[in-house]
Amino acid sequence: MRKIAIVGAGQAGMVLAFGLLQEGYEVTVFEGRPADEIERGPILSTAMVFDRQLDVERRLGLQEWEGKAPVCNGMHATLRLPNGEIVLQIQGGLDETCQGVDARIKTSTWMRRFAEQGGTVVHQAVNRSTLESLAEAFDLVAVSTGKGSLGEVFEIDRERTLFDSPPRRLGAVILKGVREWEDIPYTALKFQFFIQAGEFFAIPFYSHTGPCRAVCFEAIPGGPMDVWGGVDSADKALATALRLLREGSPQDWPNYQNAQLVDENAWLRGAITPVVRKPVGRLRNGKAVMALGDVAVLNDPIGGTGANDAIRQADRMIRAIQERGGQPFDETWMRETFDAYYHERGKYTMEFTRLMTGPMTEPFWKVLQAAAQSPGVAHTFANMFNDIKESLGWMTDMRAADAVCAANANELRGARILTLQEAMARLAPQGGAVEAA
Repeated sequence: MRKIAIVGAGQAGMVLAFGLLQEGYEVTVFEGRPADEIERGPILSTAMVFDRQLDVERRLGLQEWEGKAPVCNGMHATLRLPNGEIVLQIQGGLDETCQGVDARIKTSTWMRRFAEQGGTVVHQAVNRSTLESLAEAFDLVAVSTGKGSLGEVFEIDRERTLFDSPPRRLGAVILKGVREWEDIPYTALKFQFFIQAGEFFAIPFYSHTGPCRAVCFEAIPGGPMDVWGGVDSADKALATALRLLREGSPQDWPNYQNAQLVDENAWLRGAITPVVRKPVGRLRNGKAVMALGDVAVLNDPIGGTGANDAIRQADRMIRAIQERGGQPFDETWMRETFDAYYHERGKYTMEFTRLMTGPMTEPFWKVLQAAAQSPGVAHTFANMFNDIKESLGWMTDMRAADAVCAANANELRGARILTLQEAMARLAPQGGAVEAA
């Protein structure tokens, strides 16, 4: 029986662990914190998982939040000036629904279940020295957490990495007591874009108190929304979040005015530099370990890709390990396995993050305007996260954007579509580019 070690009990690590355990491998998960501590600790993410990736969890018997967690089936998006004034609004239904479950609950639940099903969980912080010992004792070591400088084991791939600094500064809260929007015909992802300031988005979510909302704030560094630096307590996090909601989206304030954190740890702040690392980490003892999940490809949450890509990569890796049979998991296999995932998905999500955090493109702006006037184009826009590769077409290629509009020409008859230059003159008179998101 081949022995696999997985460092980190997050989304990628646990999907890989369960998949291999169910195929008869001897799997050990190394996680520094026990399940109870993770469950009560700081929030880990505000991720939503789309149905195709939820199907992987279902196949592995991991989806126990069906009927408990709200199902997100639409998007409502608003483009605003920094002062909150509305420029345009869009709403549309999702072809592929999604679900957000507090990663603290997922991780802790899965760790307990993994042990019950015969897997081994070792509560141990892993460092470089520990990795060397694991690489000697196991047939394959997959590293899915960068904690304790583990990420530095894997060299940054400069050719594939598109960022050298965080494009956004982040704050996030999980709120109970948010009233849903009766005038929106969906359980919707609420997305607010602020020209030259940043974004925030509110996700239908499930946490310790049941259905709730996770709200993530994405500030352009140095801009008017970049206010999370001094937040160091739950009270300050809640006050900061509610102030941004009240000032940035006053029409939505009645829905948030009674909101509270679901618990004292239901907040975070920080910044992420999106990065692609080389999949093979070479150790001093000559052994190699493999990058997985966020260690391999890390993106800003604005792209909605992190948890979904983690599941896709782990699922592909399960199949690759099975197909390997009794052959060694050497460096060539590690690179080929990662590259197959990267060319299928990873490179598109990195580009999507770049576009969503950078200056708006002319094609994106055309589709955005048309979506505010055409339900058909709005449907395309609302589903931008479902098929990122396809969405990149109309975000970057004017011919693809024209095709989206042409397919809905009847709805757009007589509509006024400004060029990006015209829009910038009206909406950003002080100069500078209109940010995409």
